[in-house]
Amino acid sequence: INELNDWQRNIDSVRVANQTTFRVAPGTLVEVGAFYLDRHLMHPIFRWLDYRYDDYGGYTRLTDESTIGGFRNLLVAGANIHNGVVDAQQFGIGPGAQKLGLLSKTEDTSDNFSLYAENSFFFMKDVALVAGFQYLHAKRSRDVLFTTVGDVAGEDTFDVFSPKLGMIWDVTPSTQMFANIS
Repeated sequence: INELNDWQRNIDSVRVANQTTFRVAPGTLVEVGAFYLDRHLMHPIFRWLDYRYDDYGGYTRLTDESTIGGFRNLLVAGANIHNGVVDAQQFGIGPGAQKLGLLSKTEDTSDNFSLYAENSFFFMKDVALVAGFQYLHAKRSRDVLFTTVGDVAGEDTFDVFSPKLGMIWDVTPSTQMFANIS
């Protein structure tokens, strides 16, 4: 049936991104990055889907390898933003993947922010105590601009905090064992 109806999945996309790393001190790196993605999905299947995505975001990350009281210490911390908007249109579909009349038009928005940190303190040459956390804030919303198929507008927000505590043992240069609770 897919071949008979000429069902397809066509995507045009353009992505622009940059990552830059700065050495701010011996053993300390700061990375920053940003991206933008413009994607157009033309997908004639059970309906003719015509979606335009605009995704954008950025991040920063700090990595610090230092010595505390004669013991090796590794700190990694950062923040991420990843947001986007989808202009989602659904059309009827005819024989040979013919695009018919508009059935639905929505605007879907996604906002995401995360913050994280992890510290590994090597109290022995090859054994570290690891403590960390991750926090995520996410928001999803849909605006219905036109519908004949029952689309529903709405919005929801999620906040998640995830701590962890564990240990790492560098058994050999190529083997590592770990345990954690998160």
